Amino acid sequence: MRLCQAIRAHRFFSHLWRRHDCMYQRRWTSRLVSAKRMRDFFEAEVTHFSTIPGEVLNLEYLLTAASCPHLAATCIYDEIPKRFAKRIRQIEMLDGWDQDSSLQQLHECYVTSFQEIRMAEIKSHDLASLAEFTKTVRRLKERQKPVLSLLGKACAHKIAEDTELGPKFWNNWLSTFLKSRVSTEMLTSQYLEVVTQTMQGVRAVTGIVDPNCEPLAVCQEAAHAARQICLNHLGLEPHVTIEVRAKMSTNFSFIPQYLHFILLEVLKNSCAATTQAAFTSTSIADPSLGIEMKKINVVICCDNHRIAVRISDLAGGIPSEIGDRVWDYLYAGPAPQYGDAGSNPLRSFGLGLPHARLYAEFLGGSLTLRSLPAYGTDTYLFLPRIDISPFLPDDSTRSVFTV
Repeated sequence: MRLCQAIRAHRFFSHLWRRHDCMYQRRWTSRLVSAKRMRDFFEAEVTHFSTIPGEVLNLEYLLTAASCPHLAATCIYDEIPKRFAKRIRQIEMLDGWDQDSSLQQLHECYVTSFQEIRMAEIKSHDLASLAEFTKTVRRLKERQKPVLSLLGKACAHKIAEDTELGPKFWNNWLSTFLKSRVSTEMLTSQYLEVVTQTMQGVRAVTGIVDPNCEPLAVCQEAAHAARQICLNHLGLEPHVTIEVRAKMSTNFSFIPQYLHFILLEVLKNSCAATTQAAFTSTSIADPSLGIEMKKINVVICCDNHRIAVRISDLAGGIPSEIGDRVWDYLYAGPAPQYGDAGSNPLRSFGLGLPHARLYAEFLGGSLTLRSLPAYGTDTYLFLPRIDISPFLPDDSTRSVFTV
């Protein structure tokens, strides 16, 4: 019954909406629509869109349904309201959400973004007409930046005040929320990159998908970043060796920025654990000598079906009392005994490693750990090789779009 009422309200206000020109007060047959009626309209819209399943996103989808600015804009206009509406309702399902400042900010972020994307317009097939829509997408991405921090604070606070909802509930809740965020980030990034490539006159526009992604180069960048973070916050930087063991090219079709994120999160953990192990070693007086003996080794290999990356450290392994808690979204691990324990990106709220696994699984891969007690930890990343050649754009697909 409630759904039917929401759909009827959605149809009525959709008809009404087309006759108005501003957000809260719009003139129609000499009458003003009140702010309350506009809130009712958006409430009906949220209810309606929260019941519609979203499209499954993958590389093929990005290269077909979002392969040019107009198509990518249409995908955002069609898909993102569904995801924002579901997240609004997911927040509202939590008891006392409106009494928690972080959840209030999170809710406001999604409500504002939902309203803004529903008011956006896609006029025609040329870039000039999409200028305002592009500004809207950039604002959405900017507004989403504090989401992870707000999620961590809100969930940590809710766990502290409500012991009835245990880690299993929060892991499921956060996994659902973050999967939606990954898909939203993917769609908006694809749109902006497609617009940029089109303006630059790139012949084969693929957006954020690199048909020739080089895991060695991405791994080198991630290792450099992880070592630098470790040096800044713990005072030492472990050595990382990277080698390719393959009889064929390891290059494959993937999204480099997401591969970098996954590898960086794993390497940050290995670097932090290795540095702490060097500081706490009782057999070596100088930690800098200890860290020389505990190098992190990365091996990249492949076959015709998948790419594999193994990251091995000698940091003593994961303590048995911790075990699988490393995959809990809100488990940040023990506080470091050495270095800067303040605003430390090596620790944060614990979202990093499970969030990296979420990205890997979202893109058809896997991320697993194997710990050897009192020795070290091996992390395995597997990603699929996908033949995207049938989906690559050609000159005929570019001819329908004008700059």
